[in-house]
This record gives sequence, C-alpha cells and structure tokens, in this order.
Amino acid sequence: MKPIISRLRHTVVALLFALSISAANAQISYTATFDQHLLTTDTVSENGDSYLRLRYPDLWTQSAAGTPELPVHYLRFSVPCDATDFTVSVTGETTTATRYTLPVYPTQPPIPSDRNTSEQLFVSPDSTVYSNNRYWPAVPVQVVDEGFLDGDNHIVTVAVWPISYAPTDGEILFRNSVNVRLDYSVKNAGSENPSRLRAISRRATGRNNVRWGREEAKRIVVNPAQIDGFAPTTATRSASPRTVTTLPDFEYTVVTNRELAPAFDRLIGWKRQKGYSAGVVCIEDILACPDFQGGDLVSNIDDDAGKLRAYLKYAYDSGSLRYALLAGDYTVLPIRYGTGRRSITIKDSQNQDSSIYVDWPIPSDLYFSDFNGNWNVDGDSSYGEFESSEMYTMDYAPEIFVGRLLCTNRQEIANYTEKLIRYERNPGNGDYGYLQKAFYCQSDEMQENENAKTIKSAWGDIFSYSKTMQEDPGPYDSITVAPTGKQVIDEMNNRYGFFSWHGHGNPGSICTKSNYRYNGGKRKSHTYHFGIAALEKESRKCYMNDAEGNGLDNLTNQDYPAIAYSIACDVTPFDIYEQYNVTYNIGSSFTVAGLYGGPAFLGNTRSGWVRSSTRLEKLFVEQIKSNSYQLGVAEALSKATFSDKWCKLTHSLIGCPEFEMWTDIPSVYDDISVTRSNSSITVAGNGLNGSKVAITSGINGLPEIKTVTGASVTINEVSPNSVVTVYKHNAIPYIATLYLQNDTLRSSQYLHVNNVHIGKAVDTNRTEGDVVLKSGTLTLESGGDVWIDEGVIIENGATLIIECKGNVTISGGTVERGGTLRIDAGGEIMIQKGFEAKIGANVEFK
Repeated sequence: MKPIISRLRHTVVALLFALSISAANAQISYTATFDQHLLTTDTVSENGDSYLRLRYPDLWTQSAAGTPELPVHYLRFSVPCDATDFTVSVTGETTTATRYTLPVYPTQPPIPSDRNTSEQLFVSPDSTVYSNNRYWPAVPVQVVDEGFLDGDNHIVTVAVWPISYAPTDGEILFRNSVNVRLDYSVKNAGSENPSRLRAISRRATGRNNVRWGREEAKRIVVNPAQIDGFAPTTATRSASPRTVTTLPDFEYTVVTNRELAPAFDRLIGWKRQKGYSAGVVCIEDILACPDFQGGDLVSNIDDDAGKLRAYLKYAYDSGSLRYALLAGDYTVLPIRYGTGRRSITIKDSQNQDSSIYVDWPIPSDLYFSDFNGNWNVDGDSSYGEFESSEMYTMDYAPEIFVGRLLCTNRQEIANYTEKLIRYERNPGNGDYGYLQKAFYCQSDEMQENENAKTIKSAWGDIFSYSKTMQEDPGPYDSITVAPTGKQVIDEMNNRYGFFSWHGHGNPGSICTKSNYRYNGGKRKSHTYHFGIAALEKESRKCYMNDAEGNGLDNLTNQDYPAIAYSIACDVTPFDIYEQYNVTYNIGSSFTVAGLYGGPAFLGNTRSGWVRSSTRLEKLFVEQIKSNSYQLGVAEALSKATFSDKWCKLTHSLIGCPEFEMWTDIPSVYDDISVTRSNSSITVAGNGLNGSKVAITSGINGLPEIKTVTGASVTINEVSPNSVVTVYKHNAIPYIATLYLQNDTLRSSQYLHVNNVHIGKAVDTNRTEGDVVLKSGTLTLESGGDVWIDEGVIIENGATLIIECKGNVTISGGTVERGGTLRIDAGGEIMIQKGFEAKIGANVEFK
C-alpha cells in the first residue's frame, strides 16, 4: 500500500545558544523538535519478505546499504573561523517508544537514472545490525561535514536521527525533542589550524568589500546571529602565496582558448553594462604563467586543471572574482574528475549475481568553485574520493559561482550569447507570459516516485500554468502508448519558460516512454526507448526507437528562450562518455548548437539518482524562491546544503552563472530620466527604488553598480560617456540613450544601447569636444536609432562598428586613412553633407 504523507513541515526550534569564544574550548547548544503525528509507515515486500518503511515529511535517508532506512535531519552550525576538534552529543531528549512486528526496510543503494542499468539486486538486512537489540544508530547525532562558505564562513553540519530502531525487539524510539551540543576547540591566535580544511582570508578591495557569504550563511545555519562575531576581523595569513602581475582578474571571468576569445566580446560587453568588471583570460596564458607552474597548491596537484584552479583562486584571493564561465569542453579546457562510488552487479565465482562498489570518475566543476578543499589528501591518482578518511578535506561550499559552456567554435558562442541576451533583455519579444509556464516530463521510476509532482509542488505559485507529460497508461504497464519524443517536443513548442525532465538518460537522449518491462517493481534492462534527443539525426546512436521530430533541434522557441533542469544520467558530460560519441549532448544541444533551447541547462555529467537527484532539484527551487535568483548561485548553494556527495559532483550548470531566472511576469520601467554632467550621472524615475544602476566606466575606468534606495541616485567621478543600465529582479533592463561627446577612445568596447548620439555637441549639459577613436574597436549594438554628427574622427587603426535595428543618420564626421566605419542597419542609412571618408579609409554600409 502507498503511504499518505502530510505536507506539513516539521518544526525545529532553537532553545539555547551558549558560546565562550575566549576559552580554548567552546560549545553551541540547540534543540530540534519533531512531530510524531507526521510519521507514516508503509509495507513493502522483497524476495517474499515484508518490511516496514518509515516516512517523515522533508526528511530523507542517508545510510549504508543493508542498515535500517531511517529519516535524518541536518543541522548546520556557524562556528569560529579557527574552530577545530568537533564533537557532538545529546544532552537531553524526550522520546516515545512503539513496537512493530515487521522489520524496518534496509537501505538500498541509490538507483541510477541511466539507460544501461541492469536490474538492481536487493541488499538484504545487515545481520550485524538486525540480529541484536542495540539501538541503531547507536548515537543519534553525528558530525558529517565541515566547510567554509565564501572562504571563511565556517559551517559544521550535524546529522540528527529523530528515530532509533532496536531490531530484535522491533522497537521504534521516536525523539519528540533532542538537545544537541556541538563542542569544539579554538586555536590560539597565530597558531596553525590543525584542521585539514583551512579558511581563506580574502582581501577586501574598494570595489568588492562586502562578503556575499555572510548573508548566505545566515540563511542556512541554526545560529545566524553569531556569524558576524565569528568572522575574522583581520587576515590571519597571506591571502595568496603567489604574486601575479601578468594576468588580469575580473569579477566576471570567461576562461577559454585564444581562438575562441574574440567571440565573447558581445557577452563581456553586456556584463560590463551590468556593472561588473568583466573580461576573458586565455587558458594558454594561465598554463604558461610562471606563477601557476606548481598547479593546485591546496591539493598538491600539478596538472593543467590544477593550474586553472590556482589562477581562479588567485583572482578570488585578490578580492575580485565572483563568477567564472569556463568556456569549452575537454578539447578546449582542462577538466577535473572527482571520484564517486557506485554499486554495480557482476557475476561472482559461482556465476551468481553479486553487487560490488566501484570508483567512478565524474567530470565536476565543483573543483573550480571551491578553493579550501583538498582533492588529493591521500596522494593517489583518484581525486575527491568519498572515503571516511577524507572527512573535512573536501569542501562543497563555494567561493565563486561557476558555469560551463560546451563550445568548440565561434558560431556556438554566438548562438549562446544571443539566447542569453534575449532571455535577459527581451524574452518572447515582449510576450512575457510564457515565463510563467512550466513543463514537466517523467517516466519509469521517476514517474513511480511522482518526481514531477514533487518539483511542481515545490515551485508553488511561481508558475501560473504547468503541464506534465508521462507514460500512459503508467510506468508498470506492459505496453505504453505515449508520449513519444516528438509528442514531447511538440508540446514544448507551445512556449514554456522552464523545463524539468525526469527520465533515464544517456549523453544524447532522455527517455519519455520506455520499453522496459517490470517484475515486482524491479526494472529489467532494455536498451531501446522513446525520448527526446540532442539532435534528431543522431537518435539511433543513442538507442532510440523514434527518430523523427524528437530532437531538441526541432524546438521553435528562438524568441522564447527557456531554462531546463534534468536529473537524467550522463546527459551533459564535458568529455566523450563510453560509446556515445555524439556531435552534441543534451546540455550542449540545448545551449550552443542552435538558436533553440535556452541560456541554461542544469544536468548530470554522469549518473543521477532516481530519488536523491530530485531532492537536489527541490533544493535548487528553494534557493530560487529564497531570492537566490542567479542560476549559478542557486545551483551552488543547493549543493552546499545537500547531503549526497555523488550528486554534488555530477550535477552541473551549463551556461552563465550570473544571470537571473525570471520568477514573474517582468515589469517595464517608465519615466526614467538620466542627466549627465562633465563628471557625474544622475538617474531618477518611477519604480527606481531597489533597482541597480550600472555604468560602464566609473572610478579608474571600471564598471560600477549602485543600489537605489529612493527615487534617484547620483554617481560622481564617472565618465559622462558611460552607458547607463537600470535593472532589478523581474524587471526588463532599461538602457538610457547614450550621448558620446568630448572623449578619446583607445581601447575596444562592445556596447548594448538603444538610441545613440555621437558628436562634439550632442549634449548641451557638457563641455563640447570631438569624439576621437584613436585605436581599438568600438561596437555599438543599437536597438533603436543612431546619429553621427560633426566632430567624430576615426583615425588610422581604429574601427567603429554599428549594428542597428533602426535608422542611422550621418551628418558629420571623418574616417581617416586606415580608419574603419562599418554599419549594418535594419532601417535606412542616411548620409548627409558634412561626412568625409578620406582616401584609404575603410567604409562599409549594409
């Protein structure tokens, strides 16, 4: 029978915080409460035996296979940056004992959501546990993790079991409340931290002196009021042993190779207009830089991936880096493999099926987002293992937010950039309603577990409309008639802002209707299936029965870019996985293969788990709903608060980590005015409160962001020739008319603008003066009209490119010999008297 589970959440109430940070030893106490009325039971049968399964809302199991499957709750404590030697104990509890006839169901290995998994053997109860009357677990609290969020926000995770089980008596001991005490030591000032995980004392610069991790940590720990007091007030050690003078560092960094770097000009221009210092750093320069020849000094790994991590750590230590887009698959950039442990079925010496655990390499960008963790503490060739001896050496809390783009050529980068900017600036060409529509698809075990229903419920009223497609009649029926991959693609073409795909997968496909046959709830292996493919023409490579209209390349949502999340196995590896040498995997097809799909795919580089991966997706939803709207932030923090280490390694963001997901119909700014003087810009207007005002050139020529707390803001000591962008969550960005006047330009810039006026006297509020392009390339991507007046001079070696949707009017200006003017207009190009192109000038109109 199926359990009926209440949707109420259990409550956890803090009764006491006790701390003495001046002493060598200190403690924090906390009381968690649980409601026994929310506990439900279910009877299941395996191999002719019946078992009792226990369920508690929002609590999941995390135990060794064969031990009793009991729900567990996790408490996260903020502790001093230099705390160590953690122990946890129960100082009091109130309990209720109940006896049951049936034994508690034994924990099973997680079920992978890939296409090649054979029937999983049932793991019988562990006799060392089930044959005695000692309570399991013997101690209902355990320190299970430690990490540093944003470098030095020290967090310790404690597992609390609300239930203990005495097998031979059949007694269930339910804890209505449990007093938990976390003890630790505080090292003496100036001494080395004996813990193998160490804090990073990041430099605070003038631009970026607010640590994001403080506020994020307050959201996830049980003692948020103590976080500010625990943070180090001064650096206790050098932020970086390296001194790098040859490589730049940015708040938003794209790492790619030299061949692809120019293709990111458009993306970098948009990030600068949002107020971030942004730029490209070439992997060739990182690998050749003398300062990184030792590789990853935290893990003592001296390879190309280690050098890349070392550079990113340097940029973070310097106080700049917050977002990194790793642009390239394994042929472009180095990748790091973490090590997971997975159960597989083999034939033993008697030719009988037997389960064993094997190490599994998992491409993981988690390595590049954290700089505290030691990925090779044992010095072997397997990195990031999950062994108990590795406790406190891996750190799953991020310092920066990372996304990866699986691009190999410039056209793919252009495809991606167009979708990202379309999503942020003009989704649906003004038809914004699709952003409040969500599409779910589920099959096989995912349908049995109602994964789509779980995620749909988690989103709540974020989406006003949702559609779910699943196997019909059901996942256990011998013949299923729908949905085919084509049917799913056709439905997705009805315009949705969010896709959630729950099916078995491989790099080139996700199952929508299976040919599996079931026996007592167990899945039998069968290779061919129906589903959505990365590319229609490569369906057969991925063992699909349907090969017409089922590819993501049949999506027609060019003007309606979406975000996709999937728990399916192996759908977006950074490498070639097993025999699947496909042109594009699911993740790369969705993001870079064409103008269909969208700017973000969140999926697995290796196996996902049928249950655990859905819990991770739910945490992602909760992060979005708690104001972590940026995709990279929500993905990283969902993993930082999750218990399954395999899922943390394998699940990855394919796409930009900085942009925000729409969670409502966007509003549009109106009545905004921008006034420019020779050294300041004032922005005022309706709906400005709470918005960010960004300019492309502030102090020292760097982009700048200010948050408005009223109806206007003035930014001083800035170039009046800056592009002004106003934006906030769920509002279409406003870009003010640009007036370029009295300036000399010597560097390349890419500017996203609407109407543009260029000339010596286009703004009467400012000092007159020519606009001289000395060198570099100025690209103006205009959504409106462009006027070029008297006083514009393009000198030898300089280039002005105008890509304009409207009209271009040229009433003055000079293109010198060796200078270049290139105009591509959607409307008319009107050239009036006063414009001059000298002999040897390069002028091109389209």
